[in-house]
Amino acid sequence: MQPQPDIRVTVRTLHLPQHSRPDRTVFAYFVRIENHADLTYRLTRRFWRVTDGRGAVTEVEGEGVVGEMPLLAPGGVFEYDSFVTIEVPPGIMSGHYEFQDAWGERVRAPIPEFRLDPNPEGGEPRLLN
Repeated sequence: MQPQPDIRVTVRTLHLPQHSRPDRTVFAYFVRIENHADLTYRLTRRFWRVTDGRGAVTEVEGEGVVGEMPLLAPGGVFEYDSFVTIEVPPGIMSGHYEFQDAWGERVRAPIPEFRLDPNPEGGEPRLLN
């Protein structure tokens, strides 16, 4: 695997009380991926680590994101949203995306840790990283 390129990931979360239950707290998350590198990369895989408020860890990995393998040219941006459930809030999520360049070389971009909190300060959704 090559050194990490300048691909930046930011995530914003939103608690969805209308879809939550006492044993399941639901959050939407909104991801922005920006390619600040000099090469074009295709997002090929994702890896997430979700930890709930009691320390239970769930790991999720697979191909692409939301059914896509987006191609990010230099300066390119890809945004998507998804959701996650945890049994006991607050929780945290982190992970990485795997990308491939035109020569088949693989690289990783970290997804900085962010909180899954139904009661964030001020009660409003906020940019977490």
